Amino acid sequence: MKYLILSLAFATAIPLALTSCGKTSVAAEKPAAKADSADGFLAAYRKAHEARDKAALDAFLYNEGTPGDIVEFFQMMRDASLEGKGTVELTTPTVEQAAKFNQAMEMPDGKYYKLPLTPTHQLVISVETKEGESTSSSKSSFPVAQKDGKFVIPLPVPTGQAAVQ
Repeated sequence: MKYLILSLAFATAIPLALTSCGKTSVAAEKPAAKADSADGFLAAYRKAHEARDKAALDAFLYNEGTPGDIVEFFQMMRDASLEGKGTVELTTPTVEQAAKFNQAMEMPDGKYYKLPLTPTHQLVISVETKEGESTSSSKSSFPVAQKDGKFVIPLPVPTGQAAVQ
């Protein structure tokens, strides 16, 4: 139930267009070494995604200051994108999306959260799964920003503001 509430909140509050998955970890050295350009980031992320290498995917995520339960939520969402056949793209957010990325939003815990870095791109993951005669598809998008010259997926952090009751 906790994750359902968080997923609803993140889907509307922090516009990451989340319908599938996401994960977290501070940018590590192996994949991040390739993440110093948009093309390098995309190629390295695609490779890790295709290999379903969770440790490598974790290395792209920037979670400094993000509470553990939020990190777990994004890990769960990220793992869902590993099911089925997927495509990974890097796009430029629209003006509206960019504005929403920079807004602090209230979450169910009564705290406000904001992305710690200003996104310049968004990672769009489309996944199609087939089970018997049934086919389903989903699309997730995650903000992408630069930290110390490397492209990372920033996770939201508390702003320190309490919700107005």
